[in-house]
Amino acid sequence: MGKLAAGENLALALVTAVVGFNIAGGFAPVAATAFKGGWAPMSAPAAVAALLSAASLYFSGPRFGRRARRMGMGIAFLVAAGSAAVFAKQLAISTLGLSSEAAWPAMKMPLQGAGGFALLAIAILLSRARRPLAAIFADFFTFCLLFVTAVLVSGYIIGSLRFFGPVSAVAISAQSLFCLSLLSLAVFLRRAHNGVFSILLGDGIGSKVVRIVTPILVMLPYIREGLRAHLLGLGRMPPHYITALLATVAAAVSMSLLIYLAWRLNALESEIKGMSLRDPLTGLNNLRGFQLLAKQALLLARRSHEPFSVLFVDVDDLKQINDELGHQAGSGYLAATATILRDTFRETDVLGRIGGDEFAVAGQFGRAGIADAARRLQNGAAQYKMHHTRFALSLSIGSATAETTNRTTLPELLACADEEMYREKRRRKAAAERSYAVAPVQTDLEPVHADKEAEHT
Repeated sequence: MGKLAAGENLALALVTAVVGFNIAGGFAPVAATAFKGGWAPMSAPAAVAALLSAASLYFSGPRFGRRARRMGMGIAFLVAAGSAAVFAKQLAISTLGLSSEAAWPAMKMPLQGAGGFALLAIAILLSRARRPLAAIFADFFTFCLLFVTAVLVSGYIIGSLRFFGPVSAVAISAQSLFCLSLLSLAVFLRRAHNGVFSILLGDGIGSKVVRIVTPILVMLPYIREGLRAHLLGLGRMPPHYITALLATVAAAVSMSLLIYLAWRLNALESEIKGMSLRDPLTGLNNLRGFQLLAKQALLLARRSHEPFSVLFVDVDDLKQINDELGHQAGSGYLAATATILRDTFRETDVLGRIGGDEFAVAGQFGRAGIADAARRLQNGAAQYKMHHTRFALSLSIGSATAETTNRTTLPELLACADEEMYREKRRRKAAAERSYAVAPVQTDLEPVHADKEAEHT
């Protein structure tokens, strides 16, 4: 937004400088020499309209209060009314054949310039519209302003370059076009804050693509018409071959842009799918991705009459690890579990983190195969060295298998594997409690028996 504001202020400063230079040309002989050689100065109505439009944009900016913004809108209304009056006068002269000296002799401004400044003033009046309907009108008039300005500027350049032969007279001066272009740019930059043109200035992939493609699409028709005029002027190719050549070039460029857009959209789609199906911490599938891929793997196993198994893995004591060592340490244990899973299973198996401390594996395993995979997974966890030696990496594992003729669904397999995992966790906890209860009794009794035997002796 800071860059937009700086660009708008620069455009307004340049307009003020150009208008001041033209006004000085009427009083200072040194400045008047610059208008010799066919470089016509701005007409008085065009200079006044440009200067008032710049003042209107300046005072209606966000830096000023409500009173100054109202004054800016009032100036824009005066410019719109005055330019519309000049436009109507010039239109009557050109269509009805009225004498230009008979009505308003002081209001001498070309028809194109009057229409351009009238559109400019209307666009300024609507430039800060935010309500839906008003914003649509603001974007529409801004687009019309840019369209008319582009027609006037390109017409002036083509007429000056004489692509189609000598031109009797250029209707509007270069300074007026320059000021109109800068003021149109300022209105465009202002609408880019909250209008439809904000797509050109965003940070998204669509905005980046539009910024790359727009200059090519804008310049391509002008380049094509310029080449057409040049080739026709040379007379070395038949006109129909010139048309065919330029149409083919335009089609090739358009096709290249279309392929580029499709490529970028496909890349964006893949990135979005990856973000929606992947767990950011471990890089494995999240619950949604695991369910999607595991269901497809289960259907393929049924079609090929292969057994299918699901492994449910739980990281033991993760809550205690987070409480005593911090969540960063807990994340390290989860990432380590994901690494062991990748090292243990095949690339064709579906791996996922389906909960906070829960992982799942799905693939074409029989009962013996999934049991062997569970043993290898436990061995990998036992051999894994963590930075925090206070807690070893311990996993509770449960499995469930669907045979070739079994029509068990994936949720049912997950529920069975989950239940088996909790049974194993309870067995291990009960075994640990029994060993803890027995070991202290043995150590306490041994000294007692020794003392009694000594006393008896």
